[in-house]
Amino acid sequence: MYRLPHVLVLILSFSSSFLFQISQPTAIPNQSDDDVVKISTNLIQLDVVVTYDNGNQITDLQPADFENYENGEI
Repeated sequence: MYRLPHVLVLILSFSSSFLFQISQPTAIPNQSDDDVVKISTNLIQLDVVVTYDNGNQITDLQPADFENYENGEI
């Protein structure tokens, strides 16, 4: 019988310490439409490895041998 109050006190002390450690969520600052970043590019570099069916690389290809499509357009 004497152990029950001690166990309850321990449980309450541990649970209260966990409650005080919970961090409060931080507010997200309002984002305005003025904070837009637009980026354009003229060069996209692709590293490509072309292989035969047996896994050997084809080494005599030139950039003119390739066509790059994005969304179905060249």
